[in-house]
Amino acid sequence: MGRRSSIKSLPEPVRAAIDAEIRADRLTLDEILDSVADTFGDQYGDEAVPSRAALGRYRKSERERMQDVIQAEDTARVWASELGNTPQSQMGKVLQQLLTTLAWKSTQKALDADDVPTDEIAKLARAYRAVEEAGQISDKRERELREQTLAEAEERVEALSDGARQPDTETLKLVRAAIRGEA
Repeated sequence: MGRRSSIKSLPEPVRAAIDAEIRADRLTLDEILDSVADTFGDQYGDEAVPSRAALGRYRKSERERMQDVIQAEDTARVWASELGNTPQSQMGKVLQQLLTTLAWKSTQKALDADDVPTDEIAKLARAYRAVEEAGQISDKRERELREQTLAEAEERVEALSDGARQPDTETLKLVRAAIRGEA
């Protein structure tokens, strides 16, 4: 196992600035180093500026770590919208459970890290919320479909009682009870 990154040893404001620049993904390594030197050089001196190699390794590891969270968030968004369209399917429920597991694994990876950026926690929270919303939409849609099916069945039974071949009253009561699940 490798040693702890020298970036983790930097003063908190310096590390926060480096993390922000890595997440923004706008600057090259040299530009990040120049920015850190300009901003914190007077306050912390040379110890505020990490080596280019250390910054490169740190950026690579942070990007890999953030990629899992980004993938989980993207997957949550896509699946949440799809689950709302097919709530009654068993596959939708399996995908929802899979997404919950994926989000949980991402959370565990983030917790295993020494320093978890707040934006990653926010992304995980959004992923969890998307899973929960998909489940609620799914349950609501399933109830609505069940109620609609029952209403249609009731209408068909009523149509039987008005038709030329009228079943007896007892048979109609039994059919209605069976449709409602009371028989």
